[in-house]
Amino acid sequence: LATYKALQDSLLRADNVTMVNEIETRYETEKKEQEIANMKQEALLQELKLRQRTTLGAVLLLIALLIAGGIHFVSRQRVAKKEKAITENRLMSLRMQLNPHFIFNALTAIQNYILSGKDVKQATRYLSNFAKVMRAFLEYNQEEMITLEKELGALDLYIGMQKMRFENGFEHRIQVAEELDPSEVMVPPMLIQPFVENSVEHGLRNLSHGKLELSYEVIGEELKMRVMDNGHGRSNSNAQKKEPLFEKRSLATKITEERIALLNSQNGGKNDFRFEIDDLNADGSGTVVTFTIPLTYAS
Repeated sequence: LATYKALQDSLLRADNVTMVNEIETRYETEKKEQEIANMKQEALLQELKLRQRTTLGAVLLLIALLIAGGIHFVSRQRVAKKEKAITENRLMSLRMQLNPHFIFNALTAIQNYILSGKDVKQATRYLSNFAKVMRAFLEYNQEEMITLEKELGALDLYIGMQKMRFENGFEHRIQVAEELDPSEVMVPPMLIQPFVENSVEHGLRNLSHGKLELSYEVIGEELKMRVMDNGHGRSNSNAQKKEPLFEKRSLATKITEERIALLNSQNGGKNDFRFEIDDLNADGSGTVVTFTIPLTYAS
């Protein structure tokens, strides 16, 4: 009996040891599994935090770029608007400079016309035409662009007024290409008028058979405008550089050059507006002034 009891106690102890070992093994296994799970969870948490930081950084960078881009755009817009305003003011100033230049010549012409002994009726008619020309030029000069129809009407009126001053008169004609609709095509006001004035005042003065021609034609996407006369030409004028008439002609050229430069700057710096002055004939007589501008239609 004692032996049986001792054997039983021994078996119980062995079972307890086995059970304890199994419990310890299971505990250790569960503990390691928990540690692995915790490590995975921590790694996942760190990855999520890293993703959040990366996403937040990208969002902040994008916001910063958008803000910087917006500031740059607004700044550029302000600069462009300011530059445009300055350019427009300079263009207006140049156009206004042409007014006293034209008025002085016209008033001098009126004075000479009256003092020449013309009858009062003719003088009154001349003054009436002058008033119409001045009204047209002053009105159109306030606009950036006017229709070719208005420009031609004012020029034709001006040339008609000038022809009254010449005893022998002079011939003039205006040629417009058939494909051009003067009521639709737009041109800068008074762009060629100073050179029409030069042709009349300096080129055709004292000629017995003076001829003046204005032509308008389309070449590609451009409008070419020409002022041609059969006058003395630039060579003869160069010999009179010290005379006031030459200085007035140079003023018109200088103002036009600056105006062309400003028109190009308004057009993004392109060389779309151009003009050149050449001799009409090989012997240096006659003058042709050619303006090339973008072909623009009324909206």
